[in-house]
Amino acid sequence: MKTNRISIVLMLLMLVASHAEAQDVNRLYVGDVSAMMSTSVDVPVYLENSNPNIVAVQMDITVPDGVTLETSASYLKTEPTRVADHRVKGIRNSNTQTWRYILLSPTNQPLRANRGQIFSIRAKISGTAPMEEGGPYPLTVQNVVLSDSLGQNVMTGFDDGSLTLSANPDFTVTNVRLTSNATVNPSDDITLAWTVNNIGSIASQGGWKEQLTLVSTSTGETCSLSAQHYDEPLAAGASVERTATVAVPRIVGLDGSFKVQVKLVPNSDSGERAEYQQNNTTQSSSSYTMKKLLYLTMPTYKLTEYDTDYNHGCYLERSGSRKAAMTFSLNRTKGSDRVSVPASVTLNKNNSTAYFSMTVHADVRRRAPCADPHSLGRRTDRRRDPHAHAGHQPRADRPEGQPRLLASVTFQHAPQCSHSRRAERSGRDADRHRRR
Repeated sequence: MKTNRISIVLMLLMLVASHAEAQDVNRLYVGDVSAMMSTSVDVPVYLENSNPNIVAVQMDITVPDGVTLETSASYLKTEPTRVADHRVKGIRNSNTQTWRYILLSPTNQPLRANRGQIFSIRAKISGTAPMEEGGPYPLTVQNVVLSDSLGQNVMTGFDDGSLTLSANPDFTVTNVRLTSNATVNPSDDITLAWTVNNIGSIASQGGWKEQLTLVSTSTGETCSLSAQHYDEPLAAGASVERTATVAVPRIVGLDGSFKVQVKLVPNSDSGERAEYQQNNTTQSSSSYTMKKLLYLTMPTYKLTEYDTDYNHGCYLERSGSRKAAMTFSLNRTKGSDRVSVPASVTLNKNNSTAYFSMTVHADVRRRAPCADPHSLGRRTDRRRDPHAHAGHQPRADRPEGQPRLLASVTFQHAPQCSHSRRAERSGRDADRHRRR
């Protein structure tokens, strides 16, 4: 009888001890998540704790190649129902795939409640990550510390999480065409149309950018047009018709036969993996024609005559192909014979523009005579009207719009005259004439 009583007491003590041990659970674990390539996902961190005095948490987490964990505070979110004034800090361990995160309270406050998420970590999955759809891929947890208010580690266990790569959207571009005139001039407005399809098994999470380009069929030269944007998700198996009216540049850089090209560049949040982007560029099946133009730009201001030859800058431009050098002849067809241009101008290979000079030659008849050295200081009717001598029409009779070649005249003494008085007065007269 006595033996039976002792056995019962021992069994009761063992039950109490096992019950107390079962109650002492302080376990950290990482949640299982699913995401597409080229997207981000928040990885939750959970804590189940029977100890109400846990004030800080430390953990290391190792992720697969191609996955990056954020350390910026803006991507580390605490759970308001579990924390007091706690903050999360993260650091990467020496360029490895392991990151350390610490949750702590500056005032040593304990965590609230005893079950559920305490914070989350933003993970970015690269579009070139060496992983396949499916998985799961491990999110390995180690070096866990659950510190109480006395600085003791009361952790009793921890569990890893996992990452599963879900299906991926797959964009294609089809039916690229020019819906405006098939013959195009530089500076024209043209309208393009194309179709974007998602042939993947899941909807995209974001949109894309479309780069529009004209491509020469003979030389391969290209002309970039303005980019278009589409920021809405596209369901699996769905399509969207796209159009754009854009301006062709004044200098196109190609001429003759060309095609229209559309390249789709997915946004970072779209979910399309890099290996799925090989079918994102398409050219039109039809060819179109680009005209070419030659532009000659000359001074639009009134030309000023000086006492020496003076060069004015001009330039010649071509709108079309730059693959080869081209030489053009220049001729002055009307106007003063004291204006000259070069006989030809060459546009070099790979250049659309060539600069040249138009020369306004000095009118030697405008120089002051030196027969009478004393006459240089006299004012005459001819000097009052600089256009009424030396064969020029008076200003009132000058046809409207004719270049004013003699707007500024400087008088100098002739080199063969050596009268000191004339040289001195000539300089003063020239200054007075400039001021007038």
